[in-house]
Amino acid sequence: MPVDHVSQIFQSMTAELEQVIARYQSLFRTEEHFPSLFNKTEAFSHSYVRPLSSALGILKEAQTAHDNFRELDSRYFLPPLKKVADILPLISKLTAEREQIVKDLDKSSKKCMKLEGSERTGENLAKLAKVLIVIQFISS
Repeated sequence: MPVDHVSQIFQSMTAELEQVIARYQSLFRTEEHFPSLFNKTEAFSHSYVRPLSSALGILKEAQTAHDNFRELDSRYFLPPLKKVADILPLISKLTAEREQIVKDLDKSSKKCMKLEGSERTGENLAKLAKVLIVIQFISS
């Protein structure tokens, strides 16, 4: 089954999000090593005051939410959608077959009506019997 466009977008967004998290983590480590550069010290500030720490926390929450959605998607939504995707070609095929049967039945019915209106000779009655057999076969 071909890869879904939405799945490709999700994968690229996940990769980009992981890169951003890695970059923020490296900046966060820089902030930890050189607190005077950022005018903050660990003893006198909270993590929510420090912009890099709060951004990293938000990104981690976003990654966790993304992972939770991915797990829910793979557990609850993908299996039924795969079943539907497998069934749709069969439904399409059955619909095409049904349309062909309806066309054949219509054609045979018109032929039958034409033969019923014609003269009752042996040849016409034989043709009519054949058409009636075809109609019964198609109808069943």
